[in-house]
Parts: sequence; structure tokens; C-alpha cells
Amino acid sequence: MALRPTFEPTGSVSAVEDPVNWYAEAWLCLRSGVRGKKASELFRGQIGEAVHVALGRPEDEHPRLFISCETFDRKLSWAKIANLAGRPDFPVIV
Repeated sequence: MALRPTFEPTGSVSAVEDPVNWYAEAWLCLRSGVRGKKASELFRGQIGEAVHVALGRPEDEHPRLFISCETFDRKLSWAKIANLAGRPDFPVIV
């Protein structure tokens, strides 16, 4: 059974922190900024790792970053990525 965080209409992760399957497969992508051109896949791995990689990307790329994950219904924007990174259960990867 896949675990899914709940999203409020504003797009933020709900105040009640549902469990996240940090080991689910995820893809970190960068929108090209050119209409009609596909996004580039930057990383493929576990969602916790994808969030870590996203945090290390240049700040000017943040608005164009998103994560697709098998356990989420939609793409996770930079705001949601940052929210996941701030969770107390966010995995430490060394």
C-alpha cells in the first residue's frame, strides 16, 4: 500500500504530517523554460535522495524544479520539495 501525504488546496503539505514513503521511486526534473520542450531528468532514485539533490541545485533553478513520484498524484513543486525537507522524519543521507 502506497503512503501519500495530503495536500491542501493551497498546495502545501497539510499540518497533520502523514507518513511519507521516503524509499519510493522518484524523478527530479528541471523544466526547460521553453514552451513545448520536455523537462530534463536530473536524478532518479528514492524520494529522500531526490529531495537532497534538489536542495543542492543552484537557487536560480528552484522555481523550475519538480519531483515526480510513484506515490504522489501530481508533480511536487519547489515549495513542496522544501516542505518535505523540513519534516522531522526527513532522512539524513550521508
